[in-house]
Amino acid sequence: MIIKIGGKIIKINMLSEAYYKSLYPLMIDFELLPNSESYNYNCISHTIGINNDISWPNKKSDTYWPVKRELTKEAFDLFYEYHGFVKCSMDFSYDNRYTKVALFMNDNKPTHACIQINNKYWESKVGSTGIIRHDLFEIENDGYGQVVQIYKKVNNNIAPLKEANIVKKYNGNKIIKRFNDFINN
Repeated sequence: MIIKIGGKIIKINMLSEAYYKSLYPLMIDFELLPNSESYNYNCISHTIGINNDISWPNKKSDTYWPVKRELTKEAFDLFYEYHGFVKCSMDFSYDNRYTKVALFMNDNKPTHACIQINNKYWESKVGSTGIIRHDLFEIENDGYGQVVQIYKKVNNNIAPLKEANIVKKYNGNKIIKRFNDFINN
């Protein structure tokens, strides 16, 4: 691929650091996941854990996009709700009890989504190229636009949360005792 950076035309590998820096000039600290390039899925699919289908409202993906097929925020709200997420405040802090997704929009149209993986990085599948880990706001640009919505869902991979959901069936002090016993063992 040939790109222009700072007035210079250079040839670069699509999986190189220079390629991603050309897409996201604000990126300073990021990680490129090796061997993550694929035409089989996109950023939206990546945020819901799918790596064998492209999730987008204009694609024929009945399995993963069973809701309103429009390129609108409302359609994305419904899509993420279908997949167990709820809209929440623009809280970007990391909380391992939740999986968080950020939706980007430009010119009132959704353009990209990424998933929070820890207190430092969010993870993006960049088209058919690789997956990058980055600061949330470093990928805001003329193409992606800005973060407009955060979605979250309970992270079912956290054992105490699973137990907490089971414990709700009991009442009073039994709930607190059983939950505390579980955490302390």
